[in-house]
This record gives sequence, structure tokens and C-alpha cells, in this order.
Amino acid sequence: MTNCPICESQESETRYRFAWGTIRECRTCGGAFADGCDTEQTNEDAFANTHDDESIALYRQWSSERLAALQEFITSGTLIEFGPGTGEFLFTAAEAGFTAIGVDRFPRVRPENEHPRVSFIQSDARTFRAAGPVDAVVGSHVLEHFIRPYDFLTSVRENLNDKGYFLIEVPNYGSLTRAVAGRRWRGFVSYHALQLTPKSMTTLLKAAGFKTVKMESVGCSTSQIVGLGVPFIGRRLGLSLGSNWEPGGSFCKLAARVERPFHWGYNLRVVAQKL
Repeated sequence: MTNCPICESQESETRYRFAWGTIRECRTCGGAFADGCDTEQTNEDAFANTHDDESIALYRQWSSERLAALQEFITSGTLIEFGPGTGEFLFTAAEAGFTAIGVDRFPRVRPENEHPRVSFIQSDARTFRAAGPVDAVVGSHVLEHFIRPYDFLTSVRENLNDKGYFLIEVPNYGSLTRAVAGRRWRGFVSYHALQLTPKSMTTLLKAAGFKTVKMESVGCSTSQIVGLGVPFIGRRLGLSLGSNWEPGGSFCKLAARVERPFHWGYNLRVVAQKL
């Protein structure tokens, strides 16, 4: 029996099967993990030559929302972002007054995101140690890539000042989207080693030496579900609708407000503090 990498429980069962492996769900912490897949290799294959095609404006909007969650607890200082992608969060943080370092195995920063208060280092997050401890560490859609999450979280903790803050965002295995879409959920890809719920995230962070000070679900699951369902129904009726059709605007805002108390949104955003 494969132990759960989140809580070490042996009580898990196969929940979803894919060509690349299976997703096993832990009966103890409620999280899940990939089995039968070399996630270390699939991550390298996926990101070594990745070029993002989303607009820089959209990435900066997401970055501002993430930074706002961190700014509830700290508004300036030194910051490390592991897995900064094309650099929008670091640029946004620097503009807000932080001095920041981006650490990535496969750096691909856009020239528009270069900033005098931002430096970039090519390194593995699990082994990187800064010259001195920093006030905050950020990992947005990074934690789920590690089948041994405590290796990564040890690095985060050792890079932080006493009482420093850690901002995390991951796909939400407890989302309404995953519950309805099942194996069609977008979070099931071969390079996601972990699937985290609010309960399993709290368990993981506590065991790694952190206290959760803020947790919220973000993103509207309902709009994703509608986006999956309407094209499917349209095809049955002989209509042609794009596969990525999703409602937005007021509908999305209202649905997200209903989902929020239940942590049903498709991502989890957490601020934790080093103990």
C-alpha cells in the first residue's frame, strides 16, 4: 500500500485512472496523490520548454489579487517566489515596495516584468537557500508538483524569517468543479503529484511547521461547470459552441460569493506563518 505523501496514512484508494497513472485518495486527510507516474520527469517535460500564451494583463490581474492576500499581513520587505513563471507576481510585488527574488528551474521571465528590485536565480526550490532569511515566500501553483512536499516546505521554512509568511495557491481538489466534472477536471494532469483540499492543506502545513492564518477558495467553479455543460448540451442539439465557453461578469461574481463559505472555488489560496 502506498503511503499518502501528505499525512503518511496507508488508508488510500484508487479514485481515478488515466493513461499516465492513477489518482489515489487518502481516507485520512482527504487529499489525493498521483501513483504510477514519474512526476519528476513529467514536470521537466512540461516546463523545460514552456511558453505561456496568456496575456500579461491577465497574469498581472491574478498577481494583484494574490498579493492583496499577502498584504493583509505584510506590506513591504524581502520576498522569494518559487516558480515565478514569466514574472508578473514579482513585478507587481516590486511595484508595491517589496525587494524580490525569483527562483525557478526553468526561468522564462518576460522582458516587460524586469524590475530594479527583482533578481532571478536558476535553481531547484528544494535546495535553494538565500544569502539571508526573507520576510515572505510565495509559491503559486508550485506545491502540487512535488510528490515529496515536505522537501519543498523545508526549503520554504529555512528561507523565512521567524514568523515570516508563506503565500500558497493550488488547485482545489475539494472544489465543486472536481466533484461534478470527475476525471474531466482540469487539475488532473501527469505533472500534478498532489491534490489538496482545505483539510489536507491544513494538515500538511501544520506538520511542516506553519500556522494557517488565512484560507479562501478563489475562482468560480460554477462558471467552469456551466462552461463544460453548455457546449455538451449544445452539441446534442446540433448547435456549435466553443469548448471553452464560460459565463462571466455578474453571474460569476454571484456564484463565487455563494461558493466561498464552502471552499468550493477551483483554487485554494492560503497564507501561512512560520512557527
